[in-house]
Amino acid sequence: MHIAFLDCIDWSYGMDAPFTQPMGGTNSAICYLAVELARLGHTITVYNGTVAPAESCGVHLRNLRDAQSPGHLNTCDVVVVSNHAIGRLLRRDSRVTVPMVLWTSHAHDQPQMRELTRLNERKCWNGFAFVSHWQRECYEKFFWTPREKGRVLRNAVSPAFVDGDHAAPWFVTGEPPTLFYTSTPSWARCFADGVSGNSRGYRRHQFAGLFEYERIPGALGPGQIQLPVRSMPCDGRRGICRLGI
Repeated sequence: MHIAFLDCIDWSYGMDAPFTQPMGGTNSAICYLAVELARLGHTITVYNGTVAPAESCGVHLRNLRDAQSPGHLNTCDVVVVSNHAIGRLLRRDSRVTVPMVLWTSHAHDQPQMRELTRLNERKCWNGFAFVSHWQRECYEKFFWTPREKGRVLRNAVSPAFVDGDHAAPWFVTGEPPTLFYTSTPSWARCFADGVSGNSRGYRRHQFAGLFEYERIPGALGPGQIQLPVRSMPCDGRRGICRLGI
């Protein structure tokens, strides 16, 4: 099967990027899934901000602008679009006729999902892939996405954890559990508030930053950076690695 993944953020990266640089969670998930599908024998093409056609870890890379060419994506068996409800644009302007799946980790209130309020937009999609049941229920409530078209497909664990040391879980050893937060700073406060009332006996580590978002004009405040996890300073209990320089 030939599967196309469209990452509309338009960053240029190869499929090995999550192992060498800070990446957004969705971008990392695309890399992990694309590589594994290629290993299973599928033909995988990822459309992102790559400058020229290339191959990375058995996955073909093309520029997003190639996908905009009318009829170009119809050589694929299915098109998977990440985090952007652009079904009408793809059907109308890019003349896509093959099945399309919207794979989203966004909450329903994010601007990239706003087009789903339109019936014509919802009809463009053959399926919706969500990362949680709560998210799926919100889309069904606010956008009326057909339940029969939706599936919850959680993001798989990162290879860095799969390949690491596997200690006995906290509920077996009796040790206090350790909670890690590894997303953008905007949600760090929610994480902290969510466990503050039940934090007795918990060890909490927060690794948050906006390094990758330097690529988006206006998304990053002055002097904010993110360091790779292996070099992040942490005081052993709570390290919010959002550095000012």
